[in-house]
Parts: sequence; C-alpha cells; structure tokens
Amino acid sequence: LFLDGYNECPESLQLNLTRSIRAFSLRYGASIVICTQQDISRCDLLEAHTVFVHRPSDELKASLAKVSKPDPTGNLHSLLQVTTSGLEASLAGQVGTTLSAGSSRFGLFDSYARIKLGIAASEGIRLLTSIAEKLVLETCFSLSVREFDRLCDGANLVHLDGPQLIRSKLLHVRGDRVSFVHELFFAAFSAEAVIRSANGNAQKIIAALDSPRFFSAKVFILGAVENNKVLQEVLSNLNDQDLLSACFQGECAEHVN
Repeated sequence: LFLDGYNECPESLQLNLTRSIRAFSLRYGASIVICTQQDISRCDLLEAHTVFVHRPSDELKASLAKVSKPDPTGNLHSLLQVTTSGLEASLAGQVGTTLSAGSSRFGLFDSYARIKLGIAASEGIRLLTSIAEKLVLETCFSLSVREFDRLCDGANLVHLDGPQLIRSKLLHVRGDRVSFVHELFFAAFSAEAVIRSANGNAQKIIAALDSPRFFSAKVFILGAVENNKVLQEVLSNLNDQDLLSACFQGECAEHVN
C-alpha cells in the first residue's frame, strides 16, 4: 500500500491514520510505503524504516533538464535555480528557453501546457482550469469520465475535444476516473482558477492564499498574479513565512521578492 501525503492529514486525525495503517498491514500482511513531509504520529507503531529524500541538487536538475548546450541569456539556468522538483527541472529543459528571464514556477507549467496544446492552447487551458476548480470545490483529485465529458460539452470547444486533451498527457485516465497527470499540474491550474475567479480583486486572492483548499497552490497563485497593483496589495497582507521565503527565492517570479 502506498500512502502519499501523510502530512496533508489533519493533525488531530494523524494518530488514527497511523493505527489504521498498522491494522491494514497486520490484517492483509501488506508492506506500507508512506510519503510525508513531517514525522509520522506514533511512528513506533509501524516499526518503520525511514528514508530521507532531499530536494534535487543543482547538478541533478541540470542532468534532468538535459542542459548540454550554452545558455547565453542565462534564462534556463535561473529557472532551474527556482525549481524544487525533478519534474520541474525536466519541464524547464523542454520549455525554459522560451520563457522570459525571471519567470515563475507557475509560468513554467503554463508554458509547457501551451506548447503541448498548440493551436488549442487557450481552449485547453480554459478547460483544465475548469477541471481544477471543480476538483478543488469538491475536495477530490479525480472526476469520472462522465463529468469530464460534461465539462467538455459545456466548454464550447472549437479546436479541441476531450480525447485530444487526454492525448496531450496533461491529464491521466485510470479506469473511469480522470485526473491531472501530476499534482503540480493540478496546483498550477488551481492557481489559474483563483486568478480568473478573482478578476483583479486582491481580497479574493488573499482569501484563497489563506484557504486550506489551496495549500499546495499558494506559490503558483502568487506567481500567476501579473497586475503589479494587485500584487503589491496581496504582498502587503502576506504573513505566511514559507510563502514569503518562496518569494524571496524567486519561485513566484523575479519581480515578486
């Protein structure tokens, strides 16, 4: 059994989750792999072996990005500095040279999606944003193929249809469930949903940053704000130390620091 995101379980329920994992393991003779960004509550109940996985080094990110030719503008190099995962490093290697200097992590995912969707980029991003918004509102990570078809039908698509969007590999189909191919794409398009819904209202963006629903998308939300006046109002009300640190490191774009 693979349990991803133990740390996303509310603290008040973590002990019960640990006990449930132990019960499952004993009942079915199952091995358990748990991914978490914090210590497991009552880890001694699981007799667990702990492996620490650090963020990828600059050398590993360069290797994943397949940086083999000169980068005269330094754009790709600066983008790799703010990526925090192997996936982002790989994407940076594919689209980094098309981005302007000081781009955000959000800009990286947006640009990759636009390249994958080609002529249907605007429609595809609108549909992906609607999917992300629906998943956030319903607090889930996937929707049925029937719900997916209904969203496609309601989007009045001209250059794109559901199967084409699936073939872009931005979404993944498992059985009769449709989900984003990776949680970071989900976070990026959740951020886009916030920006579109806010429509320039800084208070709505601030409310989203404070909402647990958008916990994993906060860096992307700030990176997606392109109106400097709105951005300054949001930053002036920001007291999230982790998010401020991400801004300082350039993850939300070079101008957000």
